[in-house]
Amino acid sequence: ATHASLDHPVVSGASGGPNGYLAYIGTVTGGGTTAANNKGIWRSTNGGAPVLVLRTGDTMSTSQGSKTVANIDLPGSGMDIRPWELPVLDNTGRLLIYVTYTDGTSAQVIAP
Repeated sequence: ATHASLDHPVVSGASGGPNGYLAYIGTVTGGGTTAANNKGIWRSTNGGAPVLVLRTGDTMSTSQGSKTVANIDLPGSGMDIRPWELPVLDNTGRLLIYVTYTDGTSAQVIAP
């Protein structure tokens, strides 16, 4: 699969932190992707290659059992202004992700 689009980039650590982190939402195409598994969140450290953090279609273990990810987003990404960036990605690379599951429930999760 290859990236079809990139959106909502967030950065952290650039102002005095020991590491620089970048995260973004992207969609992919090809390689057997479908509308059910083509959206993901990637993160890179210190300018390194982006690594997939979470993708639609993934299964997550929750307090209510295993659930399938239907949609993912970065909290506040629909805003025209961007004061939400720092709370979404901290200086240790932890990332806050808004997840909607196929059963209609949702949660905010922290990806280490």
